[in-house]
Amino acid sequence: GDRLFGLSMTPSIAEAYRQLNFRFHMTIVAAADSRPLMMAYEANNRLPLASPVAIAVDLSNIGALTKTLGETQADHHRIVAALKAGAGSRAEALMREHAQVSIDAFRKYAERLDQLDARALPGLRLVIG
Repeated sequence: GDRLFGLSMTPSIAEAYRQLNFRFHMTIVAAADSRPLMMAYEANNRLPLASPVAIAVDLSNIGALTKTLGETQADHHRIVAALKAGAGSRAEALMREHAQVSIDAFRKYAERLDQLDARALPGLRLVIG
């Protein structure tokens, strides 16, 4: 994912990041080898705008998008470092914070759902019709 940040943000770059984000989250969940975690993850992914592939991408503000995705990528690095260090509690706290960022982003987008392009956000049609 890091190499994507050296490129100008385009819909295809955003899509590539979405796919990498999904693989990152799936890898973490699979590595935990926990059936309850996998079930919760799968249930989460069925919710509109909750899946890691449903990253809110607003190409009208490239600077903000690049900043947000860069922060997300930095989260991923911190989570991996905590996992490699065997710091389970730290990894959990980082993952909870990472999830909160997504919740906050959804709230921001929810304030202007009527202005968003449903094609840009998977699942958005389920929310706004």
